[in-house]
Amino acid sequence: MSILKNFKQQRTIRTSSKRRIPVMNVTIHKETADSLWNTLGNFAECKEPVENKDNTLYACNENIAITAKFEKNNDGVIVRQDRLKNISNEALSLYTLSSKFSLDGGEYEVYTQYNGWLNESTGSWQPLISTISAHSKSVRNASDAAPFMAIWSRQHNRGVAFHLNADSAWEMKASKTYIDGEEAAFIELEMGVYSDGLSLTLAPGEELELPEIIYYEFFNKTDMDCFKLHNYLNEKYPRRELPVIYNTWLYKFDRFTYEDLIKQIEKAKELGVEYFVIDAGWFGEGSEWWKDRGDWNENMTYGTEGKMLEIAQKVRNCGMKFGLWLEPECAGKSAKICHTHPDYFIEGKRSYFIDFSKKEALDYIFNKTCELIEKYGIEFIKFDFNADLKYDVHHSGFMQYEKGHSDYIKMLKEKYPDLYVENCASGGMRMTMRDGKLYDTFWPTDNQSPYVGLDIFKNSILRMPPQWIESWISILSAQNFSYQYDTPGKGDKIFSTNDATWSNLVSVNMSFLKGFLTGRPIGLSFDLTALSEKDFAELKEFIAKFKKDRTFWQNAACHILTDTETMLVLEFRNADFSRVELLVFTKKANQNNICVYPILNNTLNYRISETEIKTAEDLLANGIAFPVEQNYTCQFASLIRE
Repeated sequence: MSILKNFKQQRTIRTSSKRRIPVMNVTIHKETADSLWNTLGNFAECKEPVENKDNTLYACNENIAITAKFEKNNDGVIVRQDRLKNISNEALSLYTLSSKFSLDGGEYEVYTQYNGWLNESTGSWQPLISTISAHSKSVRNASDAAPFMAIWSRQHNRGVAFHLNADSAWEMKASKTYIDGEEAAFIELEMGVYSDGLSLTLAPGEELELPEIIYYEFFNKTDMDCFKLHNYLNEKYPRRELPVIYNTWLYKFDRFTYEDLIKQIEKAKELGVEYFVIDAGWFGEGSEWWKDRGDWNENMTYGTEGKMLEIAQKVRNCGMKFGLWLEPECAGKSAKICHTHPDYFIEGKRSYFIDFSKKEALDYIFNKTCELIEKYGIEFIKFDFNADLKYDVHHSGFMQYEKGHSDYIKMLKEKYPDLYVENCASGGMRMTMRDGKLYDTFWPTDNQSPYVGLDIFKNSILRMPPQWIESWISILSAQNFSYQYDTPGKGDKIFSTNDATWSNLVSVNMSFLKGFLTGRPIGLSFDLTALSEKDFAELKEFIAKFKKDRTFWQNAACHILTDTETMLVLEFRNADFSRVELLVFTKKANQNNICVYPILNNTLNYRISETEIKTAEDLLANGIAFPVEQNYTCQFASLIRE
């Protein structure tokens, strides 16, 4: 039986007269509103009976009416949307605003992810002894933690994954709660707006949406059946064509010249790049450009040296689209706009922040962005956010800020429907479902190590589709490099940065790089002239093949088949399993081979090579053997329906 109550079941708590009401596979502890919601304020808490009609729960008292609507798709993905309405004649203040779920008591583990600079999506399971919580109180809504929690029943060997789609600071927690007067306990999960400092005013008749919750049952603890989420989000929020992007940052950071950029543009064209993006350093006055964030005027003495129109035209003449880096939410303390219109900004410790709750501030930054787009013919913006704000002066859990910020992005996309918008916030500090709906893709981390990056990608697909997550490499070729002891002679070797700044280098195999770049947008940020002819040609060939297969990668779901310290096996597949792509990463070779058991449609036959066709039943029973010969390599296999 499901650890979540069946939708049509009604069961009683042992020795308790209070019935649980099952709704879409989830129960509540009792029949009153306080089992489904935590809504505290300057009004009486709603503890009235809950009504259930057409997958919607409803309760009200003299002050508020609150509903929870549930929708379920064919994969078992359930969307819960709660709404609260002020039905009184006076304004109400809300201090707590969250949704609740209940599970039967038992032995559980809880999975959460820490999210920090260079260490995004770092997850772990913990035994649920009392309470486990995760929260982000920041305007960057994945700072400190990702809005994702999973709970696993050790008794039933199955779990439930919860994703909080929050337009606010947020919190999630799982607690073991004892039933009054009994030895038994139940499990309560609570998730919603971060409550510390919250004082949200709701006018008479005003209705407020609580953060949307997406959840589903899973049976595979390795990847938590994340394919269900991939299918759901790819259908609801389809991506535009997955691009090949060049960004200048890991080339020379902000120390590029006009001549430098021209060389990179020409090589990018040859390689097959589609967007050429100039990162920070193009604006401001002199070399301390960061002080002038907020004015967003081209630097005439540094970086592009007033020649950005020429550079943009060169990019277009080479068949690519031109892009710029922008940090619209921040302003340096030297920026003229901060002194001309201090009312547009919230003052932080080291920066000013646009107050998106104010229409005048929103209009300013929107019009300034449009001015840049039209002046330089911009078709790609890398939106960054490198400062942090953890105190909301409006006491709304940043709900007012986030609404204005969402309006800003939506207004840009409406006015410029072909504009590609990339999300970066010191890497992945805003890599959430909320932002995945707004932006085209994420720059997932500033850590450009392919080894760390692969771990971040693997953990991030537990909470979003692979298509949302860009892959970035920063490499160079070392020619006439001495090989290892057992290989005579010299040859080329590829080195990569192993951090965010080229402070550490590490060698990397081309097969590993190809595996790392597979299945998502390709990003390149390095000196393209520093690749050997051989490495350049191999990367060019890989990019051409990616473009040829792009339709498949556009909507492919991903399964994590194996995830250990030594091996990682990923399976990408389309909706009907007519095409399956296997990626077998060897991290440390301590075995002769690995047998991979793919997930297939067991009614099909698959071509696994030019000469060999096997039934799905054979492959499911016997697997596919891959030799394990060298550390940090990747092997590939295609299974195509016959």
